[in-house]
Amino acid sequence: MELLNISNIASFIATLLAFITSASLVLVTRNRLEEMLKKNIEERSAAHNKLIGELTKTIRPRVVHCSKPEEVTREAIELIRAATNTKKRHELERARAAIPTTITIERDSAIAMEANSQEKDSYDVVPDETNADSISSEIDFITFYGAANLSGEDNSTDYRDALSNAVQQELRIRRYICLYEQADLKDRDPEIKLKYFQWLARQYDTLDTDPGFQLVHNPRVPQWWANSATLLTYDAVMEIKGNGTAAVAIHDHPIAATIRESLRDAREGAANSNKKVFSGDKRSLKDLADRIREGCEENHISLKAVAEDTHSFKRDIKSLIENEHEVS
Repeated sequence: MELLNISNIASFIATLLAFITSASLVLVTRNRLEEMLKKNIEERSAAHNKLIGELTKTIRPRVVHCSKPEEVTREAIELIRAATNTKKRHELERARAAIPTTITIERDSAIAMEANSQEKDSYDVVPDETNADSISSEIDFITFYGAANLSGEDNSTDYRDALSNAVQQELRIRRYICLYEQADLKDRDPEIKLKYFQWLARQYDTLDTDPGFQLVHNPRVPQWWANSATLLTYDAVMEIKGNGTAAVAIHDHPIAATIRESLRDAREGAANSNKKVFSGDKRSLKDLADRIREGCEENHISLKAVAEDTHSFKRDIKSLIENEHEVS
């Protein structure tokens, strides 16, 4: 009887162990299947997102919405880098074709604006359209209207680097802006006045160091600190609101070309006597330095404070800053 009980107990234990082993195997198998299924879903999801991303980039027009300052800066950097890469591709085409510069510029202009309407140099009162040197194709330009803040603290280096690389690739960067007159400044907050002249001083630095940059005063374009600005390249247009806090970018050459033409028509409505082009030559730099100096004097702004974050401007007005210090 005792042997029978022992045999039954042993049988029960063996059955229990077999059940536990089976249950463990089932649990392990289930966990492995769940992991495999999860991994498969993640891989499929990643592949799907990648495909969607590639399709989004391919389908025209591609629209990008930016609701944060860092997103606006990041998208602006992408537009500038894309314009630089497009310029590089066309330069390679020119080299391979070994076509003289005059013919190449005319060919690229036709590609750029089907109707053969080129971006004319602002400093040409009556551009000579038979002279290739006075005409550049749209592909050679990055154009700003207004002055939104596109260099937030986290992205300022990348933004400046993108612009610097564009200049090195011989892209011409032009900013159209309606600069303040004294009547526009007299009722503004002192802090806003200081920021404005500091911004102008930084433009001075950019003009001095980047030969492809121009600052163009035109009363028919947005003022500094306005709520709206535009960035235009050959293949895209970016409308920026709230001084760089939000934006919409449209990646489409026909749309960009249409908006470029519309903005050009608007700015060309200003009388030539009301336009002013600042570039990197000594005369332009002196004119801009005089404008900053006179504005600071009229608004009781310290030149030293204005020049604080600059290099070229601080260097070129060093004597004025020292005189200002002695007077104070």
